[in-house]
Amino acid sequence: MKIGPNAQAVVDNLAGRPAEIIARESDEVQACFRAMFNGAGTPGTTDGRARLKCGHPDAEAWWPSAWIRLRELGLIAFNLQAIPGKIIMVSQSLASNSMVHWQITPEGWQVHMDDAAWMLEFRAAQQSDEATKQ
Repeated sequence: MKIGPNAQAVVDNLAGRPAEIIARESDEVQACFRAMFNGAGTPGTTDGRARLKCGHPDAEAWWPSAWIRLRELGLIAFNLQAIPGKIIMVSQSLASNSMVHWQITPEGWQVHMDDAAWMLEFRAAQQSDEATKQ
């Protein structure tokens, strides 16, 4: 995708901003992070096959890989708690039949807010570039 000079200037200024932390991650990690602000709820629960249900398909689809990456980045914290009365069989994952308690860290909030601001700046620059073409 070719972008105009104004949008390119916004892209060039991403380095060093908190938004850069999430921007350099894979699409899956970015989608999972966005889902945590758009409907994913805590606690989530895992079933007998360790599949997560938390209210947003992108957060569920990238469990646990993107979640672990987000935790490594310091953007979220989460822990697993066995669901009372559920027995985890030897053949099951330790994440089976668990509640997943999670929260956005202060750094995660900072990254999210800067990412939203950066995206608004980028879209405004794109519109400016389009307006000068006409």
